[in-house]
Amino acid sequence: MQLIFQDQVLVYQADKSGLDQMFNDINERMKETGTIFSHIIINGEVEVYEDPYETILDKINSIEKVEAIVLNEREFINQTILSLHNYLQRAVPSLELLVNGFYPSPNQETWEQFNQFVKGFEWIQSVVQLLRSRGYEQILEAAAFSEFVEELEEALQQQDYTSVSDLLKYEAIPEYQRLLDCVQMIIDQEVVRNDTH
Repeated sequence: MQLIFQDQVLVYQADKSGLDQMFNDINERMKETGTIFSHIIINGEVEVYEDPYETILDKINSIEKVEAIVLNEREFINQTILSLHNYLQRAVPSLELLVNGFYPSPNQETWEQFNQFVKGFEWIQSVVQLLRSRGYEQILEAAAFSEFVEELEEALQQQDYTSVSDLLKYEAIPEYQRLLDCVQMIIDQEVVRNDTH
């Protein structure tokens, strides 16, 4: 199995020990080059952003080539901001649909959509923390969710689905929109777009 890391090509055995060595080498080279892991591309076709180790391990016998995509700090921040922007653009209309699913009471599809909302919300929180650590304080002002989370948890515990719907409609959607506007401002001022994505 080949690993392509920037301009280097390394060969590993297609087994768990070879995979362990590959990821050790990727981590070592990232330290040497001051880069940050973005994702991998398997066999020149499949992009994997989550759980790359497990994905490769599951399909190790059918993988010939793994390309590790790494970014410098600025590229990583740009990509993160653009990902947040793209996610928020899709999330606002999805939240509007989710709001309607809680009237009069949620069905299985509504709960599945709600679980997606929770996963997305957690991702947004992690991105906000990351951007805060990189000096983007204006994102924090736009992402004031702590009171919302407490109220949402209480409404869910009480099975007050009207309140859940109202919280999504009158607090989550406006906060997401405010965050989207803030991210758009950052993009307009400083993010270099890569039109190949």
